[in-house]
This record gives sequence, C-alpha cells and structure tokens, in this order.
Amino acid sequence: MLLAILFKAKKSWLFNASVPTTSTKLGSSRISPTPTLQLSQPYMPHPFPRLALLGLATLLPAFAATAQVTRQADGITLRLPQTYDQAPRTVRLQVVGNKIIHVQASPLDTLSTVKSLMVVPQKAPPKWQYKEKKGVGYLSTDALTAAITLATGAVSFEDAAGHPVLQERAGGGKTFVPTVADGQPFYQIKQVFQSPTDEGLYGLGQHQNGTMNYRGQQVELAQNNTDVAVPFLVSSKQYGILWDNYSITKVGDTRDYEPLSTLKLYAKTGEPGWLTATYVSKKNPNEVIAARPESVINYEYIEDQKNFPVGLKL
Repeated sequence: MLLAILFKAKKSWLFNASVPTTSTKLGSSRISPTPTLQLSQPYMPHPFPRLALLGLATLLPAFAATAQVTRQADGITLRLPQTYDQAPRTVRLQVVGNKIIHVQASPLDTLSTVKSLMVVPQKAPPKWQYKEKKGVGYLSTDALTAAITLATGAVSFEDAAGHPVLQERAGGGKTFVPTVADGQPFYQIKQVFQSPTDEGLYGLGQHQNGTMNYRGQQVELAQNNTDVAVPFLVSSKQYGILWDNYSITKVGDTRDYEPLSTLKLYAKTGEPGWLTATYVSKKNPNEVIAARPESVINYEYIEDQKNFPVGLKL
C-alpha cells in the first residue's frame, strides 16, 4: 500500500495508492534516469497464479475507452481500460480531509481492505464534488483538486488557486509487474512522480549517508542498526508523501549501483583502463607506501583488507 500526504501552509493533503495484498517480499527494479521522484517498492504477493489470472481475464467484459466511474459517500472508484499488462485496473480516490485525498490502485478488480498501521481512523469527510471534462475526472474540496486521467488513471494535484503541486509521470506512474519469488506469485510495484530540477526532497528517517537533500540520491527504507526508515518524504514545494507500506523500498533514483569498472577509467599518467591507487602513511601523508593500477575499489568490510597492498594495514 502506498500512502502520500500533501501539505501546504502547515496543513495536510494526502495521496495514496495500494495493491490488494497484506504482505511483501524484497525485490528491486531498474528505471530510467528521468527527472522524476521515483518510489519503487519491491514484491507484492500476486493472489492468483499467472495462468489463472489470464484465464480470469478472458471472462471479463471488454473495457470501454475510458474508465467506468462509481461514486461513494467519500469519493469515487474507477474501473480503467486495459491499456497494457502492467497498468492499474482499479483506482479509488477517497476524500479524507479538505487537504487529504487517499488514492488506492490495484492491478485487479478489487482493492485492499487491510487497515493501515500508520493512519489513524478518520472522521466523516468534508464536502466535495466531482466532474468530468475532456477525458479527465476532477475531485475537488475547498482546498485542493485531484485530477485523474480516465484513460490511464494518472493522478495530479492542484491547490485551490489551480497551481500544480504534484503529478505522476505522463501516461501514469503506477506499474504492477507480475513476478515469482520463492516459488510464489508476486507483484513488483513502482510509483513515479514528476519532480522539477529545483525541488529539494527531505525526510525518510535516520540514515548514515551524510545526505539531507535526497534529490538524485537513492534511499533504502529498511530497519538496520543505526539506520531507521520513516517512509515520509517532505518536498521544498510544500507537499509531503507518506508511503504507507511495510516492505523494504527504494526511494529516489532506484537504479542498481554499477561497479566502478563500468566507467571509462584513466590512470594518473593517462593510460586508459584503470585508476592509479596511491596508499600513503597515515602519520606522514607525503610518504607513499604503494601505488598501483586498480579498476575495482571495494573495502567495505573488515575482511576486504586482504585486498590492500602487501604489508599495508589500517
């Protein structure tokens, strides 16, 4: 489940997307280095084997060109066209407060009914209205408008003055990729938002990388020794995103790190193919102990000291 809270002027708006499952497993993903805020969340359980899901799809009626919209007391539910295999099939916009919209998304015909462990029960929703214009649905309160494209389910947000605040990637930022882990069917899900080049991204908990602004960085939300994951991101554009999900999650640039050897390396003297690694005395930096060509620099763990030049110790 993904939950995002948007806020402005010390008040909150909320965005949320989810899949209809209750447990998750670790995975990873690789996406292009576009200027977007990427929330890439690992494996979500797939409630049907892939073959069974395909068989079920043959029994469903053909989708219309745009979503089928159903209204509830606190929002709307959309049944989307089947545009591509990884697209969401069901999306729900739920009004929680004047500045809080809860969004759920699923690749199936049902949405999760599991209660959140992060969000407390809410009171009755405020007044809201819904209208459609030129293939876009607009759900509005007195403080914000959530616009959803009826063909793809892509969601964007505007304040009361009509100024854009947050939007998903063009064509839709929610994807659900069927996969298998430990012999079980799962979904690997990804959420992508557009992010302007001057935006700062903060929060996400207590991490040991010396970074405050996470724009262009990768953050893993996982509980480790001295590393605390808090799945709440704050933007310099005056909104926030709460990822209401209990899986290990990559945030930001979610591409896997590549080894140094994938770059074009040059030695100190200009020869291509490696770097010149120079080891000096800790007490006297002018004293060179060893200098050698290296294309792999990996001293992350104590046992990696065996890779130091002979006779060199920390």
